Amino acid sequence: MEDLNWNPETQTVQELVIELERLIDEGIRIDMSDLPIADEFCNRLAIQGPQLINTDKCAVDETYPVWTVDHKGNALVGDDAKSFEHIDDVPEL
Repeated sequence: MEDLNWNPETQTVQELVIELERLIDEGIRIDMSDLPIADEFCNRLAIQGPQLINTDKCAVDETYPVWTVDHKGNALVGDDAKSFEHIDDVPEL
């Protein structure tokens, strides 16, 4: 997503939502499955489509989409990708 100006290592998921809204306003198509994840969580987490699978602690199925995680562990969640939750609070299966 070359038009995306968001770095999960330094910015929050709240800032990401603002950036996504900017892109939508500019008519730029967004592929949510391409969102980056903070390096700190890359070893623990693996992206599978719009779902995030936590390989160490829990698995999240398609009924609970997790789109990305920032450097503070805050996740962008929900069907509308506008809710926030700390990754440790994401429900386990």
